[in-house]
Amino acid sequence: MENTDPNLQKKRTKRAKIIDISLFILCMTNLILWLIRAGYAYNIESYTAFAWIYNNLFTPMYYALYVLPIALVLSFINRRITLDSFSFLSIKCLAITYILIFIIR
Repeated sequence: MENTDPNLQKKRTKRAKIIDISLFILCMTNLILWLIRAGYAYNIESYTAFAWIYNNLFTPMYYALYVLPIALVLSFINRRITLDSFSFLSIKCLAITYILIFIIR
């Protein structure tokens, strides 16, 4: 038996949108950190903040490579992905991050 309460549907939709936006922000932040790490590794930039990111944030960035795709897939359950959604943008950010990592190595 399915509940068709409109308020419940609105709450679910709002919660799903908040989760999608949060995952997109995390994926974009992870991509930016990997770009900074790549720039420092190839001596493009040598600021102390880049050195700190290069030395201290590798472990959280590495864990995010595994946690973010799992969280993204779990957020897709019982929903459709459209090309204009934050979920699709998150997938693109993750793909660019993985391509960047393969280029760095």
